Amino acid sequence: MTTKVFISSVLMASVLASPVAQAAAGFCGAPRPLSIPAVAVTSSKVSYRDILDRCNGLVSDLESAQRKANTIARAGSLSGAAAHLLTVLNQKFNQVRPWQESQNPHTVEAIRAAYEVAVTGFQAADESQRKLGSKLTAQVKYMMLTELYGIVLDAY
Repeated sequence: MTTKVFISSVLMASVLASPVAQAAAGFCGAPRPLSIPAVAVTSSKVSYRDILDRCNGLVSDLESAQRKANTIARAGSLSGAAAHLLTVLNQKFNQVRPWQESQNPHTVEAIRAAYEVAVTGFQAADESQRKLGSKLTAQVKYMMLTELYGIVLDAY
């Protein structure tokens, strides 16, 4: 095992060991409140069909972003693919931020958690870039986001 592979494995393990990543992966434990200002949505005005349609729209956009990122990655730009995935995840995160119902859909909670993990992971990878090198850092970011997207899609 090379030093770079070992360091990237340790980096991913530390990112995925965070409480947010564990929550996204379905680990039991007390949920911690997100540091997001809540905007109330009156539950009597929201139907199940409406929630399902909104979640379907979110997931469709994420799947489309994943296909485009795969094309970018195959063209040789893992950093561009990771940046695209993070941009779209950020857009979806901002879309679901105001959802504050007694029981939010799993898709919404997974997007919130995935975005927090992604931001934390990107910061950790950027801090380690000098040791890892830019190519491995881009690979770690891309692989992490691919896994996070998978968690969101599984939640849906």
